[in-house]
Amino acid sequence: MNRINRSSNFELLRILCIFGIISMHTMNGFKAELSGLNLLVGVLGYAVFNVGVTCFVLISGYFGITLKRDRILQLDLLIIFYSLLSILYSGVSGDGVSAVNVISALFPVTCRRYWFMTCYMQLALLSPFINQIPEKMKKENYEKLLGVGLLIFSVLPTIIFTTGSTSSGSGKRLENMILIYLIGRYIRLYADKRRSRKKLLTASAVCLLLTFLPNIVLSLYRGECTSNFARDCSLTVILSAIMIFLLFKEIPLYSPLVNSLAKHVMAAYVFEETVRTALGKCFDISVYVGSPGLIAVVAAYALLVLAICFAIDIVRGFVLQKPEALVIRAEGMALDGLQRMGKHLWNLCADKMA
Repeated sequence: MNRINRSSNFELLRILCIFGIISMHTMNGFKAELSGLNLLVGVLGYAVFNVGVTCFVLISGYFGITLKRDRILQLDLLIIFYSLLSILYSGVSGDGVSAVNVISALFPVTCRRYWFMTCYMQLALLSPFINQIPEKMKKENYEKLLGVGLLIFSVLPTIIFTTGSTSSGSGKRLENMILIYLIGRYIRLYADKRRSRKKLLTASAVCLLLTFLPNIVLSLYRGECTSNFARDCSLTVILSAIMIFLLFKEIPLYSPLVNSLAKHVMAAYVFEETVRTALGKCFDISVYVGSPGLIAVVAAYALLVLAICFAIDIVRGFVLQKPEALVIRAEGMALDGLQRMGKHLWNLCADKMA
């Protein structure tokens, strides 16, 4: 099969992951109020949905990131557009906008407005160097590197809860993303073989259960929904994501609709918080916290948010396609000019030093 046919299954996985992330973010607003059956459902939701980010990076690692300047600039413009749109909504809705908010919206990647986008952009910029690790390192040394990385950034943080700015806090940092990316590359280079879907489904369920059980015990002890064992760096979350990724790899699928919708996943990730905030002024789903139908309400709400994000990004792409292309071209010319100027200055300095 060609790449388009082969990757539709991964595109579906990306859509399901962003749906799970939106669902999880929706539950964050009332997770402390969950009890009874909804507490169990909430803890299970965090165990399942928090594999989303890891699956995103595994897919990138499996196919490999090829650094393309225009693609980087296009992604940066997308992030800036939705950051400014979010600021505009805050101002119109009366939530207030500060100078810091505006600066953060103008430079969202630098200011880490969206941690995943910042780390992903950094990963993309470093990819020409990171890709040399699997390409030039011997397999046994590569496996040792992954083992040490998992020990430092996953096993120890899973056992010992840490917070703050440390690398092992929650897994929302560049080093963790590089580790997952390298695992994806390892799968492509050394473990890219056919596997039983039944066995992978069972393995996925077991890994998710291993995430769920300690969390539910801790939740019952604390009396509130907790997800300490369902962080991005948690070992069981990483293992669950790997099993789910391998499972989808074995699902033959080609769908133009899925491929088309998956193009808007990044936009949905960036803008879903603003859409949830706007919808929250019209629909207060926290009133269903004690209802047995809470999970259905959260799922429907997440689907609505996702549909709105996709619709907005489709319109954005249609309206701004040509202006965006002109901006990317101008930025590319400016970068070329700066590169030539830098090279010229370097040569002048080198000549004088000589």
